[in-house]
Amino acid sequence: MANRPIPDDEARPEALPDQPAELRKRRKQRLEMFWMVVLSYAIDFALMLALWATGALALDIPLAYGGVAILINTFFYVILGNGWTERLRDHYIAMPYLLAHSAVNLLFVFLAPEIGVLMLMVMFIIFASSSLRMNLNRMLTSTGIITVIAAALIVWLGNRFTMPIETVPQRLLCGLWFALCLTRISLLGLFSSRLRETLAVRNKQLAETFAKLDELATHDELTGLYNRRAIMELLEEERQRLLRTGNSFAVALLDVDHFKHINDQFGHLVGDEVLRTFARKAGSSLRTTDRLGRYGGEEFLVLFTATTNQEVALCATERIRNAIGQNNWNPLTSDKPVTVSAGVAVCQRDETAEQLLARADTALYRAKGEGRNCVRVGELPDAETAAA
Repeated sequence: MANRPIPDDEARPEALPDQPAELRKRRKQRLEMFWMVVLSYAIDFALMLALWATGALALDIPLAYGGVAILINTFFYVILGNGWTERLRDHYIAMPYLLAHSAVNLLFVFLAPEIGVLMLMVMFIIFASSSLRMNLNRMLTSTGIITVIAAALIVWLGNRFTMPIETVPQRLLCGLWFALCLTRISLLGLFSSRLRETLAVRNKQLAETFAKLDELATHDELTGLYNRRAIMELLEEERQRLLRTGNSFAVALLDVDHFKHINDQFGHLVGDEVLRTFARKAGSSLRTTDRLGRYGGEEFLVLFTATTNQEVALCATERIRNAIGQNNWNPLTSDKPVTVSAGVAVCQRDETAEQLLARADTALYRAKGEGRNCVRVGELPDAETAAA
């Protein structure tokens, strides 16, 4: 699954109580991001104190910055830590987070324009962090709002919008400020890369899970063949193709002879292995275009696609019967052979799936009644009438 945009904030039902592990994991992720933001504020606060020490700033600027940082981070800690945001689709409240922290930095651009350039550098960190949890529309909206406000401030402040470079220590601190901003952005990039890798792994696992679910939905768990629902859907597809193109097909119903006796004498585990072996042997005797499914119990259904000739279908089914009969069953059933009986029918244009299978089923029971281990052909209704 590819990365999907996070929907706009809107109320949703209470967090599902049956997913406590997922909720705890999300809360942990939110708080990890929160402490990264707190650390970033601490770095900027320390740099401001260093600039004050060089005479570039009045002491009240870093103190005010530290106080505002404590207030806003305490507020978000309470909001993010108590699980309240689970009521929202965006439980990371990324857009309010971005706007609030951007407002703090723009406020200090206004209050201390002598470090305005440095404060705007911090904006790149804020946007890099928030972009991890925002979709394109919300990111563009936030960018537009902040850009307009920042541009208005720069125009209004004029020459006062600058950074302290009068002394060597001040220039070194400005360079350090830039380096630390760049480092934080790089670390966020690495974090984003790790996040993408994690998502890629999870997407692969999800795709594999869906493939397994699809396999379980369409295939028999024991034999690996199509299950009854899937093989019947394929049969109906063939019938619809017959109605469109006139190209017919044939079916064969196969039944393992005396399977109940095998289960009773050797146990169900051996019976299961007999069915699995039957599925492998029968499947290897088919064309790549033919389809084999487990119809129920020890009964199997074969679709012979593009088969209009009854003799061709009969020969193909005989090939399956021979493959089963010639297989070495001694490891499973000692000296007791495993054979199969079958009924074959070629679909007619005006025939329903039920009528076709009924003809094949009648032929199968005739094969069983005539000694088993043989193949019989389902006769058409008019042929039966004529014979009567």
